[in-house]
Amino acid sequence: MTTVGFGDHVPSTDFTKLFTVFYILFGVSIMFYTITLSGTYYVEKRVQSNLVKEINPLNTIGKVREKASKILPNSKIEYRTKAP
Repeated sequence: MTTVGFGDHVPSTDFTKLFTVFYILFGVSIMFYTITLSGTYYVEKRVQSNLVKEINPLNTIGKVREKASKILPNSKIEYRTKAP
């Protein structure tokens, strides 16, 4: 439900009443569209930051493997990324 003003100025002709109805519908649509865009932006940033948090430990494991292979080039070291 939407209101326009306090009733001081009201549309008097049929054309101005119809214009007001479309004006209100257009304004509410734009408001909801803006809220949807900002919500989508927030959710995408949140998902992206969660993915970065999940990927970073994997990069760390890769770096540990590289360092271990440089220190012990002939040994076969197996690393588990997940518990069995």
